[in-house]
Amino acid sequence: MLRKAIHWLLLLCLLAAIPVYAGGKLLGANVQVTDGGLGEFGEAQHADVAATGNSAVYAVWEDNRDAPSDPMFQAIYLAKSTDGGATWGANVHISDPDWEGQGLSDPAVAVGPEGNVYIVWYLGNCYYSLSNPAVCGGADRENDVHIARSTDGGATFQQGWLWDGNDDGVFNSIAPALTVDAVNGGVYATLHNYVSCSRG
Repeated sequence: MLRKAIHWLLLLCLLAAIPVYAGGKLLGANVQVTDGGLGEFGEAQHADVAATGNSAVYAVWEDNRDAPSDPMFQAIYLAKSTDGGATWGANVHISDPDWEGQGLSDPAVAVGPEGNVYIVWYLGNCYYSLSNPAVCGGADRENDVHIARSTDGGATFQQGWLWDGNDDGVFNSIAPALTVDAVNGGVYATLHNYVSCSRG
């Protein structure tokens, strides 16, 4: 019985020692991308990653470090690696605080052949403020997809609307995806949009 148990232990040790490969290249150790700003109670989730092929790697995710006690609050954050993912720079707040609202989620990132960085994300709803007209552009918003572009390697971003969704109280323009043509730099995005209908 003991001999059999030792045999299984040796087998488990051998299995644990087998390296993992992807595309013929050895995957390295896990590396933390979020920095100390996330804090003890912060949450980071729904990450996406894109690489340029010249050791620059970009990661994006939704993050609640700015309001960890608010279960509905999320912001979009980015981190950049310049050494193929071995180390990561400081986490950068990407989403505009005036447009964060509730249900901010599902970020996706892509990099064009000229090095431009594109990020899209979903905004479930955003309620305007009488005291601050800049919030949500001065109107209640629902089910929108936003996009940000950087032309300087992720140092700064310009933002705008990509999709104006239905204001019907239902979260429906979810999970945007993004890619950039590696030859001509064309940007392509898709999203999952629920359309309600009724039969007479």
